[in-house]
Formats: sequence, structure tokens, C-alpha cells
Amino acid sequence: MWTDLVIDSTILKSIFTNEEVSLDKVVLHKIDIDCINGWYFKIEVDLSIFPSQPPIKWIQRKYNTARISFGFIESQIECLRNSEVEIITGNLSFDAIGDKSLVVVFTSEKNNEIIFQLRCKWINIISLTGYINSTTTPHLA
Repeated sequence: MWTDLVIDSTILKSIFTNEEVSLDKVVLHKIDIDCINGWYFKIEVDLSIFPSQPPIKWIQRKYNTARISFGFIESQIECLRNSEVEIITGNLSFDAIGDKSLVVVFTSEKNNEIIFQLRCKWINIISLTGYINSTTTPHLA
């Protein structure tokens, strides 16, 4: 499971208590690259599922979408493509290569094209937030 490859998945497990979180069919919202003190690559994606028991604050605010931010520490970018599509839905995968390297790939769901691929030493979950997404069907009744 991909959660075994991140530094600490506590925040994810505290919100998604009854679900296994897939990184398939996620919506890519943001890519940041920081090159100070080594390459640091950050992405934000909307998950394709919503927790069955979201935090009270999420229910009160009628959130219907969960967004997760990942940081990829000591990254080496192997591929980064521009897409002509405004909203990129795709599949995100993490794979361990030996003991010292992780490969991260995001492929477009539409044509299976690699949007980005990188190697890194560590993967960090930076944040997991909820928000109201007006383009999706609400997950809450």
C-alpha cells in the first residue's frame, strides 16, 4: 500500500478511518518546485473518495472533497509535461526502488500519458484538507 511509503500517514488514517485511500482518479491542482537546499517537489490533488466519517468541522461546513498535499524530498525530476487540458485527472503511484529511492509517477487518465515522473528519497503528507467543490456531486446527504 502506498501509505507504507510515506514518512507519516497518521493524518490520513485519522480522517479516513474506515476506507482504504486510492490514488487513482485524483485531480491534480498544483505543482510547486523549490530548489533551495536541494530539490523539493510538492503537489496537491483531490482524492476520488471522501471519508465516510469526516471531521465534525467538515460536516458543519458541508465539505464534499478531500485534498491532500504531498512533498517529495530530495527529488530528481525525470519528466514534467505541460497539459493542454485545464483539469487533469489521473493516477498517482509510488514505488520503492531498493532501500534508497522512491519513484513517483502521475499519468493522465484520458490518454495514459505521463504528466510527471520523479525519484525522491522521502514522501511526506503535508496536509489533508476538506473543501466545497462545486464541480462534484456532494458526498454528504
